[in-house]
Amino acid sequence: MSKGGRPKKAPHELRTQSIRADLTVAEKDYVRRQAATAGLSEAEYLRRRVLGFEVTAVGRRAFDPALVSAVNRVGCNVNQLSKSVHLGRDFTRYWREIGQELKLVLAKVTAAYDS
Repeated sequence: MSKGGRPKKAPHELRTQSIRADLTVAEKDYVRRQAATAGLSEAEYLRRRVLGFEVTAVGRRAFDPALVSAVNRVGCNVNQLSKSVHLGRDFTRYWREIGQELKLVLAKVTAAYDS
């Protein structure tokens, strides 16, 4: 019966060695910011850089203002309809329209960020 945990690493895969480097405050801050931009710990960021691996930023794509506006517009409509429903008003006929608009906007967002 498996415990479901992570398999043990072979002895040669264990990270048992370290290197110490002295940095200025500015250098340390730079490393911290670069690691955060890449979504990595400082140690992992430095390890990858020292070993020559490419380190890229994650989740830092430029946003298309038109897509942001479209998503915001759908969100505002959903909030307004939700509030109306909670106040006892019947606007159920609009939910289908909002759902269709949301599908179109999400398809555009997905297409923009999959490319």
